[in-house]
Order: sequence, then structure tokens, then C-alpha cells
Amino acid sequence: MSVLPPPGAGEPALVAVGIDRRAAGVERLAALNRTRRDEILAAWPVPGTGLVTLSTCHRLEWYVEARDVEAVLAAYHEWLPAAAPGEPRVRTGRDAAVHLLRVAAGLESAVLGEDQILAQARDAYRAACANGRSAPLLHRVFHAAFRAGRRVRGETTLAAGTRSLAGAAVAALHRRLGGLAGKTVLVLGAGEMARLAVRLLADRNIGRLVVANRTASHAQVLASRYGGETLPWEWRLGVLPVVDGVVAATASPVPVVDAGALAFVSAHRSSPLVVADLGMPPNVADHRVPRVEVFDVEQLGVLLHEEEGRRAAAVADAEAIVEEEAANWAAWHRSRLLRRSCGAARAAR
Repeated sequence: MSVLPPPGAGEPALVAVGIDRRAAGVERLAALNRTRRDEILAAWPVPGTGLVTLSTCHRLEWYVEARDVEAVLAAYHEWLPAAAPGEPRVRTGRDAAVHLLRVAAGLESAVLGEDQILAQARDAYRAACANGRSAPLLHRVFHAAFRAGRRVRGETTLAAGTRSLAGAAVAALHRRLGGLAGKTVLVLGAGEMARLAVRLLADRNIGRLVVANRTASHAQVLASRYGGETLPWEWRLGVLPVVDGVVAATASPVPVVDAGALAFVSAHRSSPLVVADLGMPPNVADHRVPRVEVFDVEQLGVLLHEEEGRRAAAVADAEAIVEEEAANWAAWHRSRLLRRSCGAARAAR
């Protein structure tokens, strides 16, 4: 295992600080994730540092290039005062790099090998760059993470089968509806999760695909790409009695399908409506009624356990790729520290 030399005085270090579903649970994460990423990036209070914030259904982590770890922790607690005693988890140097590479590879996901996290990491990195929060260590380690993620998905079977929550949602609808041929499915949202669900639905030869989003132009672009149609956002509840399934994947902080709508559906259907709720916090009100079957994020995760078992054999191969890419990053970092140290020594002569 490659070991980095300790940074010299004032040298920046890579720091990873955050919590995940295992430490916090999805409900607390949903509450904490309401903090807007762009607001954190714009108001980041630690000068001379780089910052990438990775916020998903299952983790809230900051990757920082900083000289003062305590200042980073203070900023984290200032933005997220709801952290419990003992939180957050802090990693530095090579440990931080390995963790990010494992995250991008899908080794830390609720679903082994899920592919959405790689896109989420890219989005987080691009947001940091757009806000002027990028830095050399972060550039290098995130590109190493992207490379590791691509290699794991291309060189191993870790990502075989259903491997994302969106994939689990589509699989659940397919199973409960007896196939999707001839069925009508309404997708609420046009963000990353919704786009993945729409693509997977199209791959299953869906009978009729309908997309509704608050921004109609986004829905139109998504629907047209996969041969679907759009519905005005205001009509979404009115069509629930006549569609077969729903995938709800918006970023709304409150339910977009309320208890009254569920009660109306229950009273006006003869066959069950199957709903996959991918929202965090939930897009569908917690209101159990006859003839409406709702799968939430937790339930969809349970449905993936069988797939995880089949992928477990590929974990060793994926971890070997992560170790190789981490060693390459560590070698680059060690060389950088040595060059800076030699430069400082020459300047002092």
C-alpha cells in the first residue's frame, strides 16, 4: 500500500467529511440535503480551500482541499447543525481519496455497482468548478474517481443487472403490472433520476410514456427523446385514475401526490395503481389506501438485495481497480509534495 509523506507546513491536504445512510438514516439525510449546494459553494467560509459537495439520497459529503481540518469541520457544523454526536466521519489524505474512488465505483452504494452515483459525482465536481471552488488535489482525485468508476463498470460484472434505484423502480412496475407492454406510465420530474427511469421504461417497450414536470420545456425534451408525450404539471393528479403506474422523481420538499389524490384514486379505480416513489424527501404522501401500491426508497432498496448477491463476486475485482487508481493518485501527490519541498529548499538557499 502506498503511503503519502506528511505534508509540509502549510501544505494543503485532501479532506473528506460527511455522513451516509448507515450513520444518519435516509430521513435525516433527506432533511440535511435540503441545504442548497450552490449556497454552500457561494458562501464557503474557509479561505484558500477547494470544495466539492456530494449530496445524494444516501450520503452528504464534502471533499475539501484545505490546510486546516478543524476549520473545515467548523464550517460543516455551521451549515449542518443537526449532526449528531460523533458525526461527521472525517478522512484525510489517501483515506479520503480511496473513499471517493470507492463511492464513484459503486462500492459504497446501497446497491452495489449502481451507476447513478458516478453521474452525481461528475455533477458535484462540475458545480464546484462553475463556482470557482476547484483546486489541484480535487481536480486530480475526482478525475481518478471518474476513471475508476468507468473501469469498474466496463471491466467487471459489478454493474450487471438492476443496479440503481430508478432501475429498481422500473423493475418493480414491470413485475407488479405483469410487464409494461401496453401499459401507461406517468413519470413526474425531469431531473437525473427521472431521465434514467424514462430511458429504462423505453428499453422495456412501454406502451405509453407520459412525462410531467413543473418546467414544461424540460418535460418536452425528455419525452421527445424517448418517444413519449407530455402532460401539464397541473393535470398530474387528474390522470392518476387512468394510468397503470407512476414513477415520482422530483426534488420537491413536499409531496407532489397528496393524501387527497390517493384517496380519490382509490375510489375511482378497479385495478391497482403501482407507484415508485424515488423522492427524498418522499414525493408521495404517507397515506395507505386500497388499490394503490407505493414503493418508497427503502422498499426499492430491499428489492435489490438479490441482485447484490449476484454482484458480490465482482467486488474483489472492483476493489483491485480502486486500489490501482488510488496508488496512482498517491504517487502523483507524493511527487507533487517532493517537488514543492525541493522548490522551497532551493528558494531558501
